[in-house]
Amino acid sequence: AQQSTALLPVNTSQISHIPDTAVTPSDSCNPQIHSKPSVQIIDTDRLQSAQDDDENIKLVKSWVEAGTKPKLDRSIQKLNPTIKTYYNSYNRLKIKDGILYRSWERTNNENPDDLICIPHSLTEEIIKLCHDIPTGGHLGKPK
Repeated sequence: AQQSTALLPVNTSQISHIPDTAVTPSDSCNPQIHSKPSVQIIDTDRLQSAQDDDENIKLVKSWVEAGTKPKLDRSIQKLNPTIKTYYNSYNRLKIKDGILYRSWERTNNENPDDLICIPHSLTEEIIKLCHDIPTGGHLGKPK
C-alpha cells in the first residue's frame, strides 16, 4: 500500500525563528513552535535615511538626481569598488520616493525587477532577515 501525505495550510505570518537556534525540518513546518514573529521590518523611512547616510549611495544618488553620468576620468578610477559597480550600472539606476533602485533585467524578456540598493549599515540585518527565518534561505534552482 502506498502512503500519502497531505499538506496542511499554514499561516506563515505566525511562524518565526529565534536567531542562533537550531531549526529542524519539522520545526520549519510547525507554526506552534514560536508564537510571536521575531522578524523586524525595515520601513521605507529607515531605508531612505540609511541610504542618505551611506557615503557611496549618497554620491551615486547625486549622479542620478542630476541626470548625468560622470565622465570616466582618473577621479572615477580612484573610487572604491562599490561606487565603480554603481557607475557601471548607471543606466539601470533610478530613484523612486527618495530610494535608490537598480533595475534587474531578466533573461526571459519579462519586465525588469527594481532592486533596492542596500546601504552598508543595513547589509547584515537584511541578510539575517532573509536567512534566519524558517522560510528564508535558498531553495535551489527549481523552487
